[in-house]
Amino acid sequence: MKNMTPNEYLTITARVYGTSKNRLDFVLDLVRPFFPVKTETSENGDTIVSLDPFNNVPLKELSGGQRRMISIATALFQESRVLLLDEPLSGIDSASSEKITDLLKTFAKDKSMIVLMTLHQVRRLMFISLFSRVLVQILMALNLSHHFYTHARADNHLLALG
Repeated sequence: MKNMTPNEYLTITARVYGTSKNRLDFVLDLVRPFFPVKTETSENGDTIVSLDPFNNVPLKELSGGQRRMISIATALFQESRVLLLDEPLSGIDSASSEKITDLLKTFAKDKSMIVLMTLHQVRRLMFISLFSRVLVQILMALNLSHHFYTHARADNHLLALG
């Protein structure tokens, strides 16, 4: 499995899940930008592909963000109305975190799906700007409280918390 390319792995996984061709294509279109093609210019000026990580690089050689994206993509093959992700952004850089969050927001909107994620050490601006509603869970002493906010109220609440 680790020697499969992302395209091979996702196509086989979609087949195992019984994912429709339309959903497979939709997910592949969302995921593809995480695997930029590297090109070179030949001596005669033609552009040639020197590396296509989506089709030519084994899973074991991908970056942490790319591997995380493959993991999330497999979850997107399911035809459920709710997607629960535990720490989908942990261990990856800020730029990849924002891209993944954008992708999840797009997917949720296009497929009328609810995406619930646990996140720790989230940058406040990313947290607020990329979600339509926010559930902030705060543990105060032994009292666990939940707050459901819109953007503006969550922003004010998080600012007050420091």
